[in-house]
Amino acid sequence: MDERTANELAVVVPAFNAAATIGASLTSVLTQTVACREIVVVDDGSSDETRQIVLNCPTPVRLVSTQNQGAAAARNRGVAETSAPLIAFLDADDVWHPDKLSLQVSALNKNLPAVACSTRFFKIDDYDVQWRKLHDSEIRVASRELVDIFRRPYLGTPTVVVRRDAFNAVGGFDTSLRTAEDVDLWLRLAERGLIITIDAPLAGVRQLDSGISRSSGQEGDLNNLKVIDRFLSRNPDFAVHHRHLVARMRHDIRCRVGGGYIGSRRWNEAATILREAWIEYPLGARAAFLLLKSLLRLS
Repeated sequence: MDERTANELAVVVPAFNAAATIGASLTSVLTQTVACREIVVVDDGSSDETRQIVLNCPTPVRLVSTQNQGAAAARNRGVAETSAPLIAFLDADDVWHPDKLSLQVSALNKNLPAVACSTRFFKIDDYDVQWRKLHDSEIRVASRELVDIFRRPYLGTPTVVVRRDAFNAVGGFDTSLRTAEDVDLWLRLAERGLIITIDAPLAGVRQLDSGISRSSGQEGDLNNLKVIDRFLSRNPDFAVHHRHLVARMRHDIRCRVGGGYIGSRRWNEAATILREAWIEYPLGARAAFLLLKSLLRLS
C-alpha cells in the first residue's frame, strides 16, 4: 500500500460510556494493515473513564468531547474534525478484521463510481476475537443499486467506508433521528450512486444494552417507517415501479412494532398499526394473525 493510499482514511468513533470496550475497538483500528491519517473519537458526554482511555492512546488517535446529542450528531462532528477523502465509521464496542480498511480502500479505488463500501459483519460476545487470514478467493465485491439497498438497508455502520464528497453532498447523518439514522443515510447515498459490498465478515459487532447507538426496537422500527416515507417522498416513481416491495417492507416493519406492542400489552396501539399493515399488504398473513390476536384481547 503506497503512502497516498495510506493517507486516504479517516476513522470516526462515537463513544458514550464505553470504557469497557473502547480500548479493544481502537486497538483494532491501530492494528489495521493500512495506516489511517486520522482517528477521531467523539466522546458524547460520557461519565465513565472513556475520555482518559482515549487520551492515553497513541497518535493519530484524537479525542473530541461534546455534550450528549446522540450517534448521528457525534458522527457528523467526527467527520467535520477530519479531512481525509475516505471516512470509516466504527462504534466504540465493535472491532475490525486487520485487513478490513485495506480491502475496502482497494475496492473503492477499483470502483471509482461507488460512493461507499460495506462488508458483512457478525455478532460477538467476548473481547478477544481471533481473526483468520482471508484468501483472495473469499474477497468478492458486489455492486448494490438503489432497489437492493432499499430491500436490505441494514448495512451495519461499523462496516461502512464512505467517500467524503458523497457524505457531504447528502448532508451527513440526520440528527433529528435518534435511531435509523444509518438506514436513512445509506438510502440517501444510494440515491446518489452505487454502494459496493465486500462479501466477507470483516467487522465484529457486540450486542450490548448500552452504548451510543443502542435503542428500543420499537423506536427504531417506527423511525424506519419514517425514513421509508421520506425516501418515497423524494422518489415517488420508486413506489410505482416497486409497489409490491414497498408494501411488503412496510408490512414487515409494522408487524415488528405491533408484535412489540402485544408483548407489552398495548393492545390498542397494536391493533392500530397491525390494521394498517394488513390493509397495505393483505397478502401478509402475519399482520392478519397478530391483528386478530390483539382484537381478541380488546373484545
